[in-house]
Amino acid sequence: MKNEPIRVRLAEASDSQVVLKWRNDRQSRLNSRNHDPISHDPHEVWFQGVLENPDRHIYIGEANGVPIGQVRFDLMKSSESLFEVSISIDPEMRGRGLAVPFLLAAESTFLDSTRAQGLHAYVNVENLASQILFSRAGYSIESLSESANNWWVKELNV
Repeated sequence: MKNEPIRVRLAEASDSQVVLKWRNDRQSRLNSRNHDPISHDPHEVWFQGVLENPDRHIYIGEANGVPIGQVRFDLMKSSESLFEVSISIDPEMRGRGLAVPFLLAAESTFLDSTRAQGLHAYVNVENLASQILFSRAGYSIESLSESANNWWVKELNV
């Protein structure tokens, strides 16, 4: 699957359960701001809200027709053109070299239809996989902490 082209599409209501599964993956919870598992009903409300909010964009990646993960772009509260990006890869698809091409494909799709001037990723200081991912995708570290989370930034040529 590593060399298969990744198809990126906007998430739909029918993707809710697979996104919940990815969000509740043990490793995903450990690397999230909130480590608590997410229950079904609050997730449904959240997911529907994301789909309806013009300042939030969630994409599903597929390889060979199989969902591999989600990338979400959320307009940052302090800006009109900076978006926070988050990514989660299906645990069964990790380690296959899909994260970087998926993130770049999602960025390309997103940037074709938005006013973004920069992307920010909030990365847990212990999450080496995400640090490598964002570095390989062209992000640079903006703030560095040995005991907290770090912001990775990608400036866009607009």
